Amino acid sequence: MIIFENKAVKVHYDQSVPCVVWAPLQFMKGDEWRDRFIKGVDFLRQKIKTTHNVAWLNDTRLLKTVRQRT
Repeated sequence: MIIFENKAVKVHYDQSVPCVVWAPLQFMKGDEWRDRFIKGVDFLRQKIKTTHNVAWLNDTRLLKTVRQRT
């Protein structure tokens, strides 16, 4: 079940685990990052009330490292 999705992040629920998966697709900063993250956390808070042992997974496989400019 997709909780939230846009060009920057996909947040979905995998009922087979059960697990909320937060998968950033590109770099985000500040409010943009926090707002998307909170959508997943809010869903997790509600899901815990009915489903015990719900996990959270940060799937960062598609992120690239941010290199410091020299």
